Amino acid sequence: MAVPFDPTDPRHLTPEQRLDKLTALLATGMRRALRSLVAKANNSRLIMSEGVIGDGIQYFEQAVSEGLEGVVAKRLDSTYQPGKRTGAWLKIKRCELVQCVVIGFVPKGKDDFGSLILAAQDEGGELQCVGRVGTGFDCRLRGRINGYLWSHQTPQPVIPCKEKGLWVTPGLYCSVKCMERTADGRLRAPAFGEITHVHETEEPKRHRPKRRKPR
Repeated sequence: MAVPFDPTDPRHLTPEQRLDKLTALLATGMRRALRSLVAKANNSRLIMSEGVIGDGIQYFEQAVSEGLEGVVAKRLDSTYQPGKRTGAWLKIKRCELVQCVVIGFVPKGKDDFGSLILAAQDEGGELQCVGRVGTGFDCRLRGRINGYLWSHQTPQPVIPCKEKGLWVTPGLYCSVKCMERTADGRLRAPAFGEITHVHETEEPKRHRPKRRKPR
């Protein structure tokens, strides 16, 4: 059964066209009445969402400076498509880069890891456990990290840590992206960035196949 096209349905309009309609509604007092209703609620968590055209970087930086997670950016010529994800609407989150050292890992099978256990300096310069990271690894990076983890194991963590896993001597340093550090110092929504330094206390042993003696 065909669904008739409804020209009054705002989902068929671009954000710019919808903004024009909202501006027209403002003249009738509807948006003004809604703003007044929000003000009467007197709740700091309830605000009117105002769209901004242009100056996106400045708007994002202002949102981050006020402690917000980020902004939603939309193409002005895009239309609303219910139930579909497109590149026309993007959630842009703030991101912090934290320098960490790997102190352990959660194994995945006999020769791989599921996540890395990390430590970083707190405000006083003391090393503390900041949680685990399990995303952001490609195959090449995962292989390089595994080469360090399985050859530098130690019985105990170098600092007190509530995480459970296998422990390594600190020597693998990395940068980790996260939304923020929580009140207790842990990383929120972490993703592995890159290896920044590898300190080898000794040359790691490598398996070399034995050569057959010529007959």
